[in-house]
Amino acid sequence: MSAFIKCQLDNFVSSKTKSNPLIYAYTDPHYPGLLKVGFTARSIPERMAEHYPTKSPAKPPYKIVFTESAMYEDGGTFTDHAVHTALRKKGIPNPDGEWFKCGVEDVRAHGLQVSPARRMGKIATRILPYVRSKKRL
Repeated sequence: MSAFIKCQLDNFVSSKTKSNPLIYAYTDPHYPGLLKVGFTARSIPERMAEHYPTKSPAKPPYKIVFTESAMYEDGGTFTDHAVHTALRKKGIPNPDGEWFKCGVEDVRAHGLQVSPARRMGKIATRILPYVRSKKRL
């Protein structure tokens, strides 16, 4: 790969993070039939403490039903926004915010659509016209 193309790729590819970012989904009995799809670069317990900050003697009302890495093979990351977009494009009902009327398999299947190959396709779409224009000079 030429130094020019590598330099251009570096402008579009995020650097590798030292954290372990995750996409997660959970249920809450207050919202039956819905999954909340989120992202965290912290641990799941730390993130859930932000959703449910009030300590209670009772068991937490939520149940984590899905966690998966939010990292590409090259070390870059994606967020829940990409998964939300994929779910909406497939017509999954989204009554509000990050809550979806779907099952775990829907989140898993649509999360996989945010793949390294799609990412490279987006990068190539941005870079190739620029590279082609430079060759004409």
